[in-house]
Amino acid sequence: MKDKLIKLSPLLFTLFGLLFLGGISLKQFLIPRPVSFLVLQLLTVISYVLYMSFESKISVNEMNKSASLDYDRNTMELAAVIKISLLASCLGLANQLIRPENYLWFASCGFCLMLLGFFIRGKSIKDLGPHYGHRIREIGAHLHDRGMYSVIRHGAYSGTFFIHAGVTLIFLNRFSLLFLVLWLGVVVLRIQLEEKLLMQDNRYKEYAKQTRFKMIPFIW
Repeated sequence: MKDKLIKLSPLLFTLFGLLFLGGISLKQFLIPRPVSFLVLQLLTVISYVLYMSFESKISVNEMNKSASLDYDRNTMELAAVIKISLLASCLGLANQLIRPENYLWFASCGFCLMLLGFFIRGKSIKDLGPHYGHRIREIGAHLHDRGMYSVIRHGAYSGTFFIHAGVTLIFLNRFSLLFLVLWLGVVVLRIQLEEKLLMQDNRYKEYAKQTRFKMIPFIW
């Protein structure tokens, strides 16, 4: 029963997030705002929904993969809860920290960050192919060190960070900023757990020497 719930949890979180955030979005966009603000924010929501649809396919595939050894220590579930809270604060409270005259510039930068995140995450998942999953797992027969993974060791995490940093900038308020920092903290913890597991494989040790940066080139 526990293993079944572990396998189902990524899909359940994705579906819950779509339904919950969809209700908040309907309420949020009933509030009057300049047309330029509305268009950019609607594009953000539509883009994110398409991204979540893509992620839901991965969540379905996750159900067919082994989950008997949980190296995540429930960090995947914690990250999902914080991410949903981040999106709820973005859509529920919208922008509270950027002055209207500066909003389009900040929001445009946020949208570009989000698009960059889509590219990085999509490319990373494509590079890993069927070996990608939401859970922390051992390497298996093949070590993937090409494409995005020749630049950073955790491309999928990197892409997700840029996506949510962009959304946070578009709907910037104190709570969305707080949840972004909390979510990043959990992701860093997941990376540390994953690195601890992967470093047991000599192939990964050699790969880590060649590819020094974990998540963001020239920073970390």
